[in-house]
Amino acid sequence: MTVATPLSTDGRFIVDANGLRVRLAGVNWIGAHMDDGVVAGLDRVHRSALAETIASLGFNCVRFPFSVWMTQQASPVPDRFLTPTWGRGKRTDFAAMYTTTGNLIHQAGQIALLWAGEFSTNTRSLANFGLAAASAPGEARNAAWWRNMQAWLTANDVDWCWWGLNATHAKGTNPVTGKVAFSWGNRATDGLLTDDWRGVASPAIMEMLQSMMRPRTGPGISQ
Repeated sequence: MTVATPLSTDGRFIVDANGLRVRLAGVNWIGAHMDDGVVAGLDRVHRSALAETIASLGFNCVRFPFSVWMTQQASPVPDRFLTPTWGRGKRTDFAAMYTTTGNLIHQAGQIALLWAGEFSTNTRSLANFGLAAASAPGEARNAAWWRNMQAWLTANDVDWCWWGLNATHAKGTNPVTGKVAFSWGNRATDGLLTDDWRGVASPAIMEMLQSMMRPRTGPGISQ
């Protein structure tokens, strides 16, 4: 669905340049706010291919968390974090990369902008409902929380952002305890994508998210 920019608001709704409702359906691409100041995945897929994947799945915005520290680093990003087609660059280049990725998604027929809401669940919780494979179900209360969240989002027709896109983790250390929570390349169990960052890890989750992408109410929407 092509969206006419720029966007604005009409009451509680976000609308396009023609005054038609746009429902933000976003996904988080994480890592730039963590230890190495680099988003995960660029060692496995080029940003252009990733942008095409994001757009093809129906998402129209990307949340890109980053840290102030990242913007202050002048040293090149180590080659091990990047695909050969990326080339060397500084961490400060990632602001430009975010804009570029947004433009690529826009060219694919979607829009792209920063969005702050987030929610997700993991495969063990979803296994309670037969929506994902897991060796053992997670806590029932987590699965119930997700079902309630899905019902609320559907009933209220609000904008949303899924956490997260990532197939793999960037390195993350707890700043209080100093304990490493994730190492670079660890599998992200709540991530949408497969290990190569090109496919969907859980079609059932993706189907649920896609069912909530189109707006049902608002300016220009037929009841």
